Amino acid sequence: MRQLYRVFKMGLIQAGRDGILLALLPSPFLIGLVFKFGLPILNQILEKYLYFSIEEWYPLADAMLAALTPMMLAMACAFIMLDEKDEGTGTYYRITPAQHKTYILSRIVLPMLWSLCCTIIVMVIFRLTNLTWTQILISSFIGMGMGAVISILIVAFSNNKVEGLAISKLSAITILGLFAKPFIPAPYRYGTVILPSFWIGEAIYNQANILSLIIGISICLLWILLFTKRFSRKV
Repeated sequence: MRQLYRVFKMGLIQAGRDGILLALLPSPFLIGLVFKFGLPILNQILEKYLYFSIEEWYPLADAMLAALTPMMLAMACAFIMLDEKDEGTGTYYRITPAQHKTYILSRIVLPMLWSLCCTIIVMVIFRLTNLTWTQILISSFIGMGMGAVISILIVAFSNNKVEGLAISKLSAITILGLFAKPFIPAPYRYGTVILPSFWIGEAIYNQANILSLIIGISICLLWILLFTKRFSRKV
């Protein structure tokens, strides 16, 4: 436990020294502020001058909060691992008493648990619709799994931080599932069920239930298993 805390703490120190990482950590709360106060103001302007309202899209904004919060933190974790790979410190951690298991716990598991807490807080404070606690918790848990997938994906397909930045931009594709129900008619929308974000959307747009949680987490685990071998070779 002491080694786990030590390695996790070193990651936080490294994040504090990097401008990009330092910007990613508070970004979910900044995005939440923009959504919470910016969208209602925009809606008032549109209603006044164009007689058009965006209130029907507020659930989409809530769903984006549930997806973007773990996504931002997952990117930060991935960049830390890529930095450590470039500097050789990742190898150092694995040959010390920390070992590989502790390293993975400190760079994937603990940060994702942290992202779960952040997602719940962000959604409670900044949500635009009357979400139930069930909807908040289910979407947050699926978001946590999606964050782990993104973090592993970035590291698995990147050799350095520059490549990681490029892959992180491509990983934005993973949130397309949020737009399935509002914009894609059935049955074509079900082509995105393989994306964890689709199930975040299901939890937000529909009545959340345990089945959505089970399917969403299962899909996250399938994606993680798909990239685990390649990821293990990189770290």
